[in-house]
Amino acid sequence: MKLIITVDTEGDNQWDPAMPRSTDNLRFIPRFQDLCERYKIPPTYLCTYDGAAPPAFDEVLLPLPQGSRAEIGAHLHPWTNPPFSRWDRSETVPAYPSELPAGVFARKLECLTGLLLGKLGAPPRRRA
Repeated sequence: MKLIITVDTEGDNQWDPAMPRSTDNLRFIPRFQDLCERYKIPPTYLCTYDGAAPPAFDEVLLPLPQGSRAEIGAHLHPWTNPPFSRWDRSETVPAYPSELPAGVFARKLECLTGLLLGKLGAPPRRRA
């Protein structure tokens, strides 16, 4: 049996616009990563743009792919991912990737994978 663990790695308080946005939650990843390493389960951290852009990503997540301790993948949240457009959010709810016009989706995904490529030295890859 093979166990796969994915972790949505994103900013705090995205679902409540009244709350301040931060990425403080990234500072708790080492504790979870230690648990995964104890049981020899390399997690996959699926990072949004706001999860991959801050210095905390560089400090906490960037070292993990070395030695196969973890994988880093892309997780597109249109409302936090440039280039920003009128499609990102309706009046009350954020738009999901499947709701974007193809061109808007492609530009956002290129931006996110470009950020990860610049930080990791390799683009996230699609698993077969």
